[in-house]
Amino acid sequence: LGWLEEAMKISRAAYYRGEKARACNQTRTMPGGVLKRINNTAWKFHSADSNKQLKPCGGDDYYVMIRTSNQWEHSARVTDHEDGTYTIWFDRTCGEQIIGDMYVINQYTIGIGMIYARPTSPGGVPATIPWVVAKATGVVIQGEVKGGL
Repeated sequence: LGWLEEAMKISRAAYYRGEKARACNQTRTMPGGVLKRINNTAWKFHSADSNKQLKPCGGDDYYVMIRTSNQWEHSARVTDHEDGTYTIWFDRTCGEQIIGDMYVINQYTIGIGMIYARPTSPGGVPATIPWVVAKATGVVIQGEVKGGL
């Protein structure tokens, strides 16, 4: 039953983080956060609310990717530091240089899941991705593993 005890421990920790995020995050995460490069494979992101005020706590869930000119998508790992900041890193590039636009996409905020309506253009095709909260163009990533994080 060791696996069950471990599962319960993980579940309790996740519940605690969720409760803490709901208590601290009274506003939705919106575009306006700060995105800074750390090294050749990593970035730091500080989330912001609708007034572009930096948030003091974490709890948001992000999907981060680089989309290249030929539409390849490279996903990143994200670490929540529970203070409104997140570390984003691209683990492996197989030694290749990746050049494209990086998107920080908020998937879950203030403990209630996706909150944005997705507008559509004529014909029902999505016109934009409104939950992109940060973007960097012309990003170059090259490296095998994260370092110094």
